[in-house]
Amino acid sequence: MKRMIPLAAMLLAVPVAWAQGHAGHNLYFGGGFGSAEVPQAEETQAALQLIVGLPLTPLPQAGALPYGYSLEAGYVDVSDYPYDRYWGSAVVRRYLNSDIDLLLRLGTEAGNNEGFLTPLGALGVEYKSDAPFRVRLEVIERADSPMTMINFIYQP
Repeated sequence: MKRMIPLAAMLLAVPVAWAQGHAGHNLYFGGGFGSAEVPQAEETQAALQLIVGLPLTPLPQAGALPYGYSLEAGYVDVSDYPYDRYWGSAVVRRYLNSDIDLLLRLGTEAGNNEGFLTPLGALGVEYKSDAPFRVRLEVIERADSPMTMINFIYQP
């Protein structure tokens, strides 16, 4: 039950943050699922993730540099093991074409068993389906339980 309190708080905060926006940019949010390697388990374990992001640069116009930057924060819950974490990261996005982006996330996370702040890195690819929805596949390197996630993102 204690794990549900942070999830509920994030879900309640998202609509308020989305409505307020930031300097003309809209927040995006989403969630996903995947698998995590847990040292105590022989098999990978199910993982759930919530994401809230703030674009720092607008979408590129014709002739603009093909990079975008944003900040993201989230929460990851790994099955019945004590590997749930809050995380924050900076995101560099390389726009390949109008449908596909490459992502690099670098940041830190705070969680149950590895100390207060531990490093976090992720590589991903994002497919922009019908606006405003996107699908992201990413490989996340964490201090003790690497993950592979598929996320569904909504940006109004």
